Amino acid sequence: MFDPDEILKRRTQELAFPAELVKDSNAPTHILVATGQGRFALPVEELQGATRQKISPVPLSPPSWLGITHYMESFWPVRWLGIPEGDLEEGLTAAYFVLFLRGRKLGLAVERHLGLLALNERHRLPASASLADGLEYLRVAWTLPDGTLVLEVLPV
Repeated sequence: MFDPDEILKRRTQELAFPAELVKDSNAPTHILVATGQGRFALPVEELQGATRQKISPVPLSPPSWLGITHYMESFWPVRWLGIPEGDLEEGLTAAYFVLFLRGRKLGLAVERHLGLLALNERHRLPASASLADGLEYLRVAWTLPDGTLVLEVLPV
């Protein structure tokens, strides 16, 4: 799924050419987050919310699924955006930064929230592939010069 050499190359590019965060005059179009596999930008319009949440594990769930959390008066399943590096935190609940997708009743956990981006079509470089197994509704729309994968959410 993810090639370690590609991850190292992308991280080197991130340090050399970071994506420019939103300035005062620009309206944010994407939220920038990081996982063990690199940096991702998701359209702000596709998010119902983004916040630090406590997640309760669900026994016998696949490793990419963290569990469930309570958000906006209901319970949401939460899975990783990408694959976590190392062991997950043990215990009854753990707090993660979670992106809640609009219309999907799903939370995506990430390791870090890095800020907001103002992107437009001039940033587009050709690419279109499914992000990972189980995340077929997230497609790579394009890649920024620093290696950030700009994602699009397919309609329900």
